[in-house]
Amino acid sequence: MQIGLVDILRCPECGGELFLKHVRRKIDDDVVRGCIQCSECDKPFEIKKGIVDMLYAPDSALSYEMKYWDNIATWPKEPALAQNLRESFLLRTYDCLGKILQSYLHKKDSLLLFELGCGTGDTIELMPLNAKEVTYVGIDLSIARLLIASQRKSTGWKINLIRGDGNKCLFRDKVDVAVSFAALHHLNLEKALRAISASLKKDGLYMLFEPNRLNFLASLGHNFVKNCFYTEIYSGALNKERALNPFEVKLLAQSFGLTLKERKGMSGLSWPYVISAAIAGNSATVLAIRVREMLRALEKPVTIVDDFLREVPLTFALSSSFLQIYEKR
Repeated sequence: MQIGLVDILRCPECGGELFLKHVRRKIDDDVVRGCIQCSECDKPFEIKKGIVDMLYAPDSALSYEMKYWDNIATWPKEPALAQNLRESFLLRTYDCLGKILQSYLHKKDSLLLFELGCGTGDTIELMPLNAKEVTYVGIDLSIARLLIASQRKSTGWKINLIRGDGNKCLFRDKVDVAVSFAALHHLNLEKALRAISASLKKDGLYMLFEPNRLNFLASLGHNFVKNCFYTEIYSGALNKERALNPFEVKLLAQSFGLTLKERKGMSGLSWPYVISAAIAGNSATVLAIRVREMLRALEKPVTIVDDFLREVPLTFALSSSFLQIYEKR
């Protein structure tokens, strides 16, 4: 954790100011082991292996979810074809998201970037941003996933990682850009959007990328493919993962002072395509081999169709995922 990070954080329990209480190990300006504390409620938050633990006495539901995501970090890898296709489309998706976001940022000398639900840190390696200095703060529930994220290599970003509850505001209103990629639907939508809005400075941006509940086929696929693409975890009042309705997100975001700047349908074919590859698996049967051969042959056409559909407004509600960019007024 960068020493200066304490000046932009706030206590998740009472909203009070934080201060650096102990530094037990430090490398340059990064605290590897130490403690920060709230100046108002006196709650301490430990720093271990450079990760700030800002979860204080989590309830049973949150503890269950933390354990779930820790286990996810050690799951066996997907079938080889599905893994390769997922990585290929993930790279293309981040490249697209980065270019869209950059068109709103123009060129900045410095940027404070906050990611909600950073997981294993794909954003650190894959998000292209044209800023001289990027301070990145990733928040996730899972220590196991954050430890993987801490090993990611960025192109000059200053990396800070926090174990925290995305339903609570951890920042003062100093964030330039907040992002969440397939994380918001795991949270209490109202609480998470309120916390994001409170974190942003005036004219700050929020980009989200989420599974689309309006796409019937994508919703149907979640019900049939119950593996790494589907989770039954605590999510607000529901014990089931639930894709989001982009129009509901828009209405709620507007109530917290966020103005919609852009929206796009994303992953028109690629996400169902990757799921199909996972179903095909690594079986040696003739049918499975033929299916994998067909899927490999379809990669380029799927990419071309995806690129086309992303630019067609009428496909917004039909895409398996959607992108929205908001600005705080």
